[in-house]
Amino acid sequence: ADGPAKAYSNAPDYVTVNRAAVREMLRQTGPLRLDAEGIAYRGLCIRHLVLPDNRAGTMEILAFLKSAFDPHDLFISLMAQYRPLFNAPRYPEINRCVSAEEYEPLRQAFIENGFNGFYQEIERMDRRFVIDFKKRKFERLTGEE
Repeated sequence: ADGPAKAYSNAPDYVTVNRAAVREMLRQTGPLRLDAEGIAYRGLCIRHLVLPDNRAGTMEILAFLKSAFDPHDLFISLMAQYRPLFNAPRYPEINRCVSAEEYEPLRQAFIENGFNGFYQEIERMDRRFVIDFKKRKFERLTGEE
């Protein structure tokens, strides 16, 4: 499970540390709480970045979350905006964006398992919010080119 984290981010114990952190965060915050306008004021939002070819272990993460928590206690942000930057060209298997064909079944699996949250519409994504920090290091991040 730690293979991709070790290979791509030099984080050999990422899965163990992350799972412990998620458990602790939920212990501290309790279940997701929304105000009258539907805005969260307490609880946990788990953001997960989908990688090409399921290199982020998305289904394994779903299995962990499903076995460890009540889906109604969490909010999921399943992100599809991965872009192959920095050292990604060293790894052909992640040197591309996530396709709609690989993202959609993952999105459906989270929804079918009762996880509410934010699911990106991959067909509406563009490059406006991909910032080249080497060129735009000191500019405001507005999403404009």
